[in-house]
Amino acid sequence: MQEEMWTLFPFLTTDYKAAEVWLNQKAAQGWQYTSKTTLWGYLFRLRRTERTDLRYCVDISGGKKDQDYRNFLNQAGWGWEGTVRGMDIFSSLPGADPVPIQTDTGLERQRFGRCYFWSTWLWGLAATLLVMALIVRFYYLISPTDLPLFFLSMLSSWWDLLRLALLPIFLVSVLWELTALPLYYFRSRRDGLPDPDPRRAWRRGVAEFAVSMLIKLIIILPLILSFLPDSEYTYTQSEREELRDQPVIMAEEVGLDYAGYAMDSVHTGTPLVNRWEYLELVDCDSTWSLFLYTRRYHCLWEGLAVRAARALMEDEPFTPVELGFDESWIFRPDPPDDYSVLVLREGNTAVRLEGPLDWTDETVRGILKEKFE
Repeated sequence: MQEEMWTLFPFLTTDYKAAEVWLNQKAAQGWQYTSKTTLWGYLFRLRRTERTDLRYCVDISGGKKDQDYRNFLNQAGWGWEGTVRGMDIFSSLPGADPVPIQTDTGLERQRFGRCYFWSTWLWGLAATLLVMALIVRFYYLISPTDLPLFFLSMLSSWWDLLRLALLPIFLVSVLWELTALPLYYFRSRRDGLPDPDPRRAWRRGVAEFAVSMLIKLIIILPLILSFLPDSEYTYTQSEREELRDQPVIMAEEVGLDYAGYAMDSVHTGTPLVNRWEYLELVDCDSTWSLFLYTRRYHCLWEGLAVRAARALMEDEPFTPVELGFDESWIFRPDPPDDYSVLVLREGNTAVRLEGPLDWTDETVRGILKEKFE
């Protein structure tokens, strides 16, 4: 016969009475709570017992200030087993036949509000306001024109995409915590505490457990990812020759003199967005070297590429130009010089090119066709 087992204990603190019913059901089946838990109290270890008089009572925990209260209950025949997620678990002492801990529903509701609701809800509200302030501050630092490209870059990274997918779950769970707990509390003040149905409470708890694990994953995800290889690949200067077959423009390809590696080439991608970024220095007639820059997004669907092309134009006054692509725009600074910026879209691909040359030149157009069609 199995002497010990681990079992899920997903009950919410608001369902502490359902947790009591569940523990008493386990006691009737010959299982005893061992005070050993894992996963923040979501997993219980039970062991076999020969006791037939074992009963459990679960109450809202008041923390260390409840020590006198626990001593009183011990004298009344209840032994304190431990505290799990805001719930004190008591078991009947051998040979004792103690009365239930709470018999007055009004006092029970008062204890629930005093020991758990106000402290938990106010802490959750403060934490939520802090998180929202940090999010607002983060997006405040990003100009509105940079936001589309910021999200495109996130969609091109597996890790950022995962964080982006988990964020709505986190926000919904926080919203649920901030609304469900007050509704429960004020409804109990009006109608009394709900009937403890362990099956419904179990399902609610399992849903909360799953969301809780996701939230904890969001918190520890950056630490985990720091030990894993990133989906982003960087070409260094020593690997420059390998870039000739990639969708970036290099100095020699458009008749310019290469003057140095300005930045490592970045390539990262997911099925949603594949991103290339490359910047190098080129010599020209001016007294200093200028940049030759490529930024390319290949998107899963054309509508996203259309939005990417609009974002790549930012606030500069681009002019539509016909170069044989689905869409293309050119920007020449005022006063005019050799430096110009081209944004083009071909199907699901959007590209921004900058450099000291005429992007509309027929020879250059042939290179662009070869690279980006």
